[in-house]
Amino acid sequence: MSKNVYFGNLSLETTEEEMRNLVSEFGQIELIKLIIDRQTGQRLDFGFVKFDDEDDSIQCIKKLDGTEFKGQKLDVKEAIDHERRPPRKTKY
Repeated sequence: MSKNVYFGNLSLETTEEEMRNLVSEFGQIELIKLIIDRQTGQRLDFGFVKFDDEDDSIQCIKKLDGTEFKGQKLDVKEAIDHERRPPRKTKY
């Protein structure tokens, strides 16, 4: 079963190819998504990697969380599915 991994505190210059090189040792990658702000079109400092196998994602989290990549200390953890995430509070 596949599982998404959240990567926070990424350098804004990080490319998809660099992410693939960083995580490819942990297993087969299904998807890499670096997040872009919808309004500004600018890259944000986080992204997601989806592995084909859950065990691969667990190993990736264990090995990369807190490590330095491109001058930034990575925040790597299991991504929360939209269905499990609590609803956002509005500012009205």
